[in-house]
Amino acid sequence: IYHFSESQGLEIDTLIHEEGAGQLEINLRHGDPIELADQVFMFKRTIREAALKHEIYATFMAKPIQGQPG
Repeated sequence: IYHFSESQGLEIDTLIHEEGAGQLEINLRHGDPIELADQVFMFKRTIREAALKHEIYATFMAKPIQGQPG
């Protein structure tokens, strides 16, 4: 995630593992709201593409699986 984000010029502030399997919390650095909105859009596209390269899927849903942490 760091490699793909850095190649897009996105600065990650925090990356930690959450309670659910394969669940991560990723925070971008604070900044101008308009620029951050663009970065979040680019970040999500970057992560989805990185996941597909590894034949997995990335989702940004709050709770994608019922009965599991989310």
